Amino acid sequence: MNKYLIILAICLGSFVLLQACKGTKSVTDSSKKGDLKKLSVYMIEYDCFEGKCNATYAGGFSELSFVANFRLKKDKVIWVSLTGPLSIEGARALITPDTVQVIDRINRKYYTGTYPEFCLKYQLPISFVQLQELLVGNVINEQTLKMPNKIENDYKVFEENTKEYTKNVYINLKNYTVDKIGLKDRLTQREVLLNFANYAEVKGKLFSRDRNIEINTHHEKSIIQLQFSKFIFDKELEFPFSIPEKYEITAF
Repeated sequence: MNKYLIILAICLGSFVLLQACKGTKSVTDSSKKGDLKKLSVYMIEYDCFEGKCNATYAGGFSELSFVANFRLKKDKVIWVSLTGPLSIEGARALITPDTVQVIDRINRKYYTGTYPEFCLKYQLPISFVQLQELLVGNVINEQTLKMPNKIENDYKVFEENTKEYTKNVYINLKNYTVDKIGLKDRLTQREVLLNFANYAEVKGKLFSRDRNIEINTHHEKSIIQLQFSKFIFDKELEFPFSIPEKYEITAF
C-alpha cells in the first residue's frame, strides 16, 4: 500500500501530458502569437522548485489522505517525501532521468530501478521532463497553440486528435487562465480531466494552488485532489536521501 502511494504521488496526471512536449516550430499565425503572449504568464521559467500539498485520493474502495513534499532541480532530480498522520514520513523517493529510488519506511524496504523500467512496470507513459513540468504547473507550450481551436461558451478550446488520443485544452477567455485539460486514450478508453484553480502570483508568474484530477476507466472512477500550501521557485535546495541499514533491497 505504501508503494502505491508513492506511485500515486509522483505520477499524478499520467496521460495528461502524453505527447505534450514535442519539438515545435515557431508560431506564425498572428492570433496565435497573441494567445502565446497572453499565456506566457503561465509558462513558468525556473531552475528549482519546492512545493508542499495536501493530497487526497478516492477510487474503487480506497480513500487516502497524505501530505506530499516536492523538491526538484530542473532536468536533473525530483525529490518526494510523503507523510501521514502525526507528520510521520512513510516514504521518500529520489527520481532522475535515469533512475528511480524509493525508501518505504513502513515496510522497511528500498526499491530501485531505471526510470524506463519503473514506467514500463506501472504502465506510465510520462517522461521525466513531463513529470517535472506537471508538478510545476507548466501545461501550456507552443505545441498547444498549433492545435485547431474554437470558442465554446467562455472558453477557447484547443483540440488535438491523433490515432492514439484526443486532447482538449480549455482557456478561460475572461482571465486567460488554463482551467482544464481533457484527454482520452483511444486504445484503452481511459479518460482524464485535469482542472486548475485558485491561481496565485509568484515572481510575476501564476501558479495553480488547487488541482483536481479525474480518471475514468471501464472499471472505476478515481479522483485525486491537490491543495498546495507552499510553492517556492529558485531557492537553493538539498535532496537528502540515505538508505537505512537492514532495509530489504528490491528491484521494481
